Amino acid sequence: MRIKGQKKQNNSKTRLLLFLFVLCFSISTLNNRSHSMNNRNIQYSPVSSVTCTLEIVGSYSELSGSAQDVFIVGDYAYIADKDDGLEIVDISDPTNPSKITNLTDNSGDSYGLHVSGDYAYVADWADGLEIIDISNPNSPSEVGEFYDSSGLATNVFVSGNYAYVADYDDGLEVIDISTPASPTESGSHYDGDGLAYDVYVLGDYAYVADYDDGLEIIDISDPNNPTETGQYTDYSSFAQGIYVSGDYAYLAYAGSGLYIIDVSDPSNPSKVGSYDDGTGSTRGVTVSGNYAYIADGNGGVNIIDVSDPASPIKVCEKSLTSFARKLVLSGQYIYVANDYGELQVLTSGLDTDEDGLTDYEEINIHGTDPNDTDTDGDGSSDYEEIEEGTDPNDKHDKPRGGISGYSIMWTIGTSALVIFLIYRRQKIH
Repeated sequence: MRIKGQKKQNNSKTRLLLFLFVLCFSISTLNNRSHSMNNRNIQYSPVSSVTCTLEIVGSYSELSGSAQDVFIVGDYAYIADKDDGLEIVDISDPTNPSKITNLTDNSGDSYGLHVSGDYAYVADWADGLEIIDISNPNSPSEVGEFYDSSGLATNVFVSGNYAYVADYDDGLEVIDISTPASPTESGSHYDGDGLAYDVYVLGDYAYVADYDDGLEIIDISDPNNPTETGQYTDYSSFAQGIYVSGDYAYLAYAGSGLYIIDVSDPSNPSKVGSYDDGTGSTRGVTVSGNYAYIADGNGGVNIIDVSDPASPIKVCEKSLTSFARKLVLSGQYIYVANDYGELQVLTSGLDTDEDGLTDYEEINIHGTDPNDTDTDGDGSSDYEEIEEGTDPNDKHDKPRGGISGYSIMWTIGTSALVIFLIYRRQKIH
């Protein structure tokens, strides 16, 4: 009896030791796998090799004009559609845009626009500046217009009570729009050279893409008396689009790609870098974070890493069905106005730190750093923490020992199954 009891006790000890061995082996294996994944993620590639895949996810190709510019507000895309005026497209489902309506007065050609509040301000070529009430997108109506019989309005930027109009061979015009039904000219500037194609306003300055006259920087602190502060000229090409961010102006040069101009000293702008692959004809540019998004004409859409302004690098590109004029970002989508009456919607899938989360997801959904695989520095990647249900922004909330609760439960369950099978085998014998 004692021998039989000792044998049963020895069997119990054996099962316990086997259970502990399997448990420790499984945890060790999972832990090593977790650390291996973390080490792989931490050694991420430089931004020049970021993950980026431009994909067309939606389009609307039944515009009856020639899409020249696009502006996004909420669920609506407002399109300057050349001889077909202002087009309004519903983008509540970006994969399936649908036209709501358009407004045209059968005169002028809509080349550019800016939406502010309840109004769309349309640069309408020979018809000047048109002001459209869009408080009801289903029924837009013109409420005001400014035309001074000179110049050709190519684009417009609205800031406060003023609309700054790039007026082609008439330079920059400053229009008081405090009363939308009765806009009036406050001031203007033209130095006799160049053709004002586009304009961007930041602080006390208007930055004008002035075609063969390059970049003009206009002091608008007194809207009644705008004065030129500085200029950058490159006569080898033609500046047709502009975006300003921080200390830099990004110029879309039709024949030479993207120029990056240091404007930290507005009186002395200087070129610091450029990018051109020679395949397109750059017409529009917008900037977000470390990236410049380019409407490159026949070259489609390009995304350029400008984290080092002196050495911009292309990270991805996408050919389109027609000539890309202008583009704008909204959320995770890129909306492109194409020459042949088409609005196309793309996603970029940009993943700067290559951790499996797109930059959009990191910034707008999870609040993590798109340049760091492990935002909270706890040894687990942002992707892994999100997958396992821990907080990637809290270093104290992490998978225990680098292992998730799910992994631990899996290990215990597997170990229990092994013990059960061993027990049954012993019982049979």
